[in-house]
Amino acid sequence: MTIEFSATVGDWLGRIHGAMDRGEYLTAFDLATEAVGVYPADLPLQYQMILALARAGATNQALQALESSRLEERSGTADVALQEDIAALRARLAKDQALAVTGPERAVRAAVAAGLYETIYRRLHRSYTCINAATMWLVAGDEARAAELAQQARDL
Repeated sequence: MTIEFSATVGDWLGRIHGAMDRGEYLTAFDLATEAVGVYPADLPLQYQMILALARAGATNQALQALESSRLEERSGTADVALQEDIAALRARLAKDQALAVTGPERAVRAAVAAGLYETIYRRLHRSYTCINAATMWLVAGDEARAAELAQQARDL
């Protein structure tokens, strides 16, 4: 799927979001990859590319893309919402890994994801990561911590 070269970042993001909204995650990934080729330094496009992989269930590929992009390191100049989204990618992938297994291993992996989400919440004080931290602490079996974070999310 080739888009005209003169398409703006906003044009690309609109097409990517449209594909995501339709559940066409691989199409969204293809669009985002093409857009990043045109705008290689654009953080939202790179974020969408990795998010599309994650939503497609390609967790390992998304982790590799996150590592190679150095997106987390470069996100400090972004607005706080994008900083949270980018930071939460790693936590989201850890959550996906936790929910892909059962038994005691799920609780161990859920605690990893919860810790990542909670660290982001403590740094940025945003509800999305707080809610996810609470949820993952519950999956990990730490009901008290989950309840404490759930109350903090309500307070936000």
